[in-house]
Amino acid sequence: MEELTDLPTRRLSLKGRDFDGNSVVLSVSVAKKLYRCPGCHSEIDVGREHILVRVAEPGGDSYHQHWHRDCSTSLLREMNGLHSRPAADVALPRPPRTRRKGKK
Repeated sequence: MEELTDLPTRRLSLKGRDFDGNSVVLSVSVAKKLYRCPGCHSEIDVGREHILVRVAEPGGDSYHQHWHRDCSTSLLREMNGLHSRPAADVALPRPPRTRRKGKK
């Protein structure tokens, strides 16, 4: 199977595994609030298109990060078994939302 080097698009997400065996999904998102990119530590402004990286660990825990498009290219080198899928097909389960204390 040939290695993918392209980043995800609005219609296609990328799915693979990192060196620790975690399932990783890269998809395109639009910032709804201010985020900080873990690649360059700069801000991702509200309304800016970026790459949402969702990681599901084998034990059931999951987390996500917001990366600049250019910064996320380094992630591709750290992934195995990378393949593209329609964006709707690669959704990882989301943890249930919890209500903050003091809100009704």
